[in-house]
Amino acid sequence: MAARPNKLNPSLTVFSLEPNHQEYGYTAFCTKLYFRLRHASIPYETAKGTRKQAPKSKMPYVRFEATGELLGDSSLITQRLIDDGKLEDLNAGLAPEQRAADFCLRSMIDDRMYYLTVRRPCRPAGERG
Repeated sequence: MAARPNKLNPSLTVFSLEPNHQEYGYTAFCTKLYFRLRHASIPYETAKGTRKQAPKSKMPYVRFEATGELLGDSSLITQRLIDDGKLEDLNAGLAPEQRAADFCLRSMIDDRMYYLTVRRPCRPAGERG
């Protein structure tokens, strides 16, 4: 069972559309970020955010408490935490070709997941649901 967020000394605040959900987000991007933070035992808090406030207009976004810096896009946040030595680089042992293939696959999945989680299916006029 994964550890819950440590609220005693949060190093960052995760802003999302649903601030009370700390395990599963409204989007796959929030869930992906929450998962990585929990399993790395990185303390964080959650807060409600809006796309207007978000850098790059992407959710989730984070505020690094030490600097006050805002960063949007779950992939960029994850990479920043890897670069800062706070997250393990899960692809460190891969060959360059494998890293490139992984990046392409993740990008494709992320692009498609957005439409699955945000867009509603088209319905005939007058039909509710």
